[in-house]
Amino acid sequence: MSVLRSSALLGVVLAGCGAPQLLPTTLFHAPLARDAEPQAGDWARLTSSALAACDQVAASAAVGGGEWIVWATDAEHRGTLVLARRTAIGLEAQSFGSHVGPYVRPTIRGFVIGAMRVVVVESSSAASSTDRDAWLYVAQAGEIVPLALDGGEARLVVRAERRDALESGWSRASTFTATFEADARGIIVHEHQSVREVAEGRPELSARSTYEVERARTLSLREATLTSDRGSLFDED
Repeated sequence: MSVLRSSALLGVVLAGCGAPQLLPTTLFHAPLARDAEPQAGDWARLTSSALAACDQVAASAAVGGGEWIVWATDAEHRGTLVLARRTAIGLEAQSFGSHVGPYVRPTIRGFVIGAMRVVVVESSSAASSTDRDAWLYVAQAGEIVPLALDGGEARLVVRAERRDALESGWSRASTFTATFEADARGIIVHEHQSVREVAEGRPELSARSTYEVERARTLSLREATLTSDRGSLFDED
């Protein structure tokens, strides 16, 4: 029996008993005591009810208004994203989709933009690296699907370091970071770049120049597409 059919039948039974009903948009659910705060085990039960092997919770976060977003993985590192509502019955999944990528020091965040929910998944590239990327998704019609950005994948650099050779043994060391917030138009990306010109192999020498650059980019959201109002500092480096 499918997950959707099981949820529908359960809703009929609950309605007949006069108990709280599942939301009409619920795809699958996991019970949870009314006053309990969701824990990793509760999210694992919810995600594994959709995909049995997906029971390792990488990250979860409250979106607001009783909504939560969770990122779970399986033994093969395949990821599942679920947008759920906390109700009197428990955790009710409203949308879900897949995510493929590393989950080193993972974080997840959900933004409410009008009637849409944008999901931001962040991870470092490796345990030995401080570089981080973010993947952006949108929940719509019961699915969580990747957003497109300016005709390509909505994958953004969150943190990166670069070193470029200059003349006479000097080099330019750059550290790039980005943070996100939302407004009525879409996602605002606050970028910051710190640059130092240093002597290679001569740590006793002070940097001959340092400067900081900041920029805010607006990624306007329309359906499953983001459009940037300007380029990224990272791409210009």
